[in-house]
Amino acid sequence: MDKALKHKAQFLLDILHILQISKPCNDSDFRLVIKWFTEEGIITIRELADALLVSMPTIRRWASGRNLPSNLLRQPIFELLREVTTKKIEKHSRQS
Repeated sequence: MDKALKHKAQFLLDILHILQISKPCNDSDFRLVIKWFTEEGIITIRELADALLVSMPTIRRWASGRNLPSNLLRQPIFELLREVTTKKIEKHSRQS
């Protein structure tokens, strides 16, 4: 595996670990996870909005902490992000 792919794979594993230790019901954790995922390009704002059937401004509000979904919806959102990250890790593993 070349150095760039190895770095990307480790980055994704680190992000997955952060997701696993974050608590969806904690407002700060939820906001930061959404912000990291979208800013680091793991998932785009559009992809996340489309997957959750919400608007792009809604995702931006979540990332900024101006507005957040109910606690009931947060765990499924984390599960979606976990699935996206796991698929990206598998993709990088196949490329090695």
